[in-house]
Amino acid sequence: MPVESKEIIATSDAAFRGRVLSAKRTSADINRGDVVARVRILKAFKGVRRGRIITVKTGPNSALCGLDLEKGQIIEVGADRNPEGFYRTGLCSTLRM
Repeated sequence: MPVESKEIIATSDAAFRGRVLSAKRTSADINRGDVVARVRILKAFKGVRRGRIITVKTGPNSALCGLDLEKGQIIEVGADRNPEGFYRTGLCSTLRM
């Protein structure tokens, strides 16, 4: 595992491989809001359990560190849990396995 991925896992509340079940923008403006996705955990590296479905938020575009999330996509990321219960991630939290 690359050093960058080990650091992301160590400093994140959760790290996982997951399948995007749904993704939607919170704003029609691509420079505002978030992308909110429902993700099923396929493999847990830290902080979540396999099989669980979680809510993941990311920025609206790559210029704002957001991930381009689409239904069916597999993602491997580190994420921090928000007090409201969702997880936030971004481009710099992508795991390189």
